[in-house]
Formats: sequence, structure tokens, C-alpha cells
Amino acid sequence: MLAEGPNGNGACLHQFWEEGLLAKWKKMGIEHLNFVMIDNPLADPFDAELFGMHIRNQNDITIKCTLRADPEEKVGVIVKQYQKVQVIEYTEFPESERYARLSDGSLKHPCANISLFCISLSFIEKICDKKIKMPLHALYKKTPSLIDSSQKGWKFEHFIFDIFPLADKVQALLCPRERCFAPLKNLRGQDSPTSVQDALQARDRQLYEELFSKKAPLVPFELAQDFYYPVPSYVDQWKNHALPPEGYFGDIGCLDI
Repeated sequence: MLAEGPNGNGACLHQFWEEGLLAKWKKMGIEHLNFVMIDNPLADPFDAELFGMHIRNQNDITIKCTLRADPEEKVGVIVKQYQKVQVIEYTEFPESERYARLSDGSLKHPCANISLFCISLSFIEKICDKKIKMPLHALYKKTPSLIDSSQKGWKFEHFIFDIFPLADKVQALLCPRERCFAPLKNLRGQDSPTSVQDALQARDRQLYEELFSKKAPLVPFELAQDFYYPVPSYVDQWKNHALPPEGYFGDIGCLDI
């Protein structure tokens, strides 16, 4: 039985170009695109560290990555093959390499692809002009079915990382997991709403301690997004204020004026 469905994210840049958005952005003076996944709430849409490295080193693509948690983690692996930076999907990675370790016990291929990329518009334009065909990746996974909810089938998808070997200059920026990666994949357990919420609260506590140089309380709280891109005057405004019992810390409604 054949059915139609989403075919991955590999065609998104071509659609971005084909629909005229790339040309519109260029007219606005935009030179680079930040690509993030919607199911990773720790992804930073205004990542100054990533943008700075990308622009300073004049890269076509800059990847933000983190260390693999273990060989079983369901993430693509960043490798260098034939002098090109590439991502090997975990379903296609040979077991001998997936589990390979160095003499010190660390993973031979330590970097996980978490789909955080800064991409130059000039590079996107170049590959779209050439109308390069993206390869298909075959995935055997659960497929919605009216007959059997546990039905599995082959799904074929394009992935955006297949553009990496087409670039002249690709670099990776390694970042601690707790600052950049909390995927939402499952209803319960690992990578579930509960684990994502824990990761977001942990990140807010970490940022609070960095900004105010004092221990964050263990009670749940949420920082206003302004604290992720702070100016000194904003931090000074809030440094002597206690956390509210609920709501955002940094919400102007919590401040006595």
C-alpha cells in the first residue's frame, strides 16, 4: 500500500528560494539564515555566538552541535569524509563506527547533529540555481493506519544536511547540551514534555545565576526572554528584586515603580 506524507526538511531551502523569499530578504539587506527545529525549545533564534563565528570565519554553513549522549542516541552524527563535513543519519551509520571509541574511552565520532545551522544566503542561491537533486533517505517507522495503530512502513525523506558537502567552507561550534538541546519527541520519559520542561527550568536557573551572581532558588520560575539578550540597564533594573511567586521574572507588571 502506498500513501503520501511529509518528505522531510531537505527541500525547505529550495522552496525558500523558489517562492521569492530569498530575493526579498536580500533586498532587505539580510545575508544569513538561521535554521532551527521547532521541536527544540532550547534552540536560540538570535544566536549571537553562532552568527559571530559564521560571519567572522566567512563560512557557507556553520553548525551548532553538542556531544552525543551515548551511542544509542537517535541523532545524526557529524563526520568529516572525503575532506567534507557531513552528517550521517543514525539509521544509516555503520554499527562499527556508531559504537567506536578512542583509547581514552570517548566516542570516536562525538558530535551530534541537532539541526542548528547558520547558512549564507549567497550559498543557498548558488545551490538552488543549479537545481541540485537531494537524495532520499529510507526510514522504517510507525505509520498512521486505520487498520493497525502499530503498523510500520518505509518512509522516504530528504534532509537539509545533504547540502553540507556542496559547501566550500563548513565549521562546527560545540555547545553544552543544557544550553542548546532539549528535543520534544515522545509523550513520556526521555525527550517528553516533562523532560523538556525540566531542561527549560534548569537553563533559566543557570542564566539567573550567571546574570545576578547568586544562587537561584529551586522553586519553579521562568525568566522573561529579555534576559536571554540582556542589556546592562535591564539587568541592573532587576538585580535587587526577589523572584515573584508565579509568572515571569522580568515582567514589568511585577516591578514596583
